Amino acid sequence: MVCYTLYQVQRGRSPQLSDNPNELGILKHQKSVGLGIFAYDAWKVFSDKMVDIGGIKTHPVVIIQTSRIT
Repeated sequence: MVCYTLYQVQRGRSPQLSDNPNELGILKHQKSVGLGIFAYDAWKVFSDKMVDIGGIKTHPVVIIQTSRIT
């Protein structure tokens, strides 16, 4: 089984950070002790920016806005 999570650094196009500044600390702790998704054989952490989580980097996901024809 593969588990994944998303860590959001920034909200939309604004420079405002996400609401939970403790989320990165929680992910780092879970990684260091093998809890949560890190207890599985395969896992990935996606993010809107590349972030180090205890020796590994998140996989950045870029969302491209496309124009819609209505």
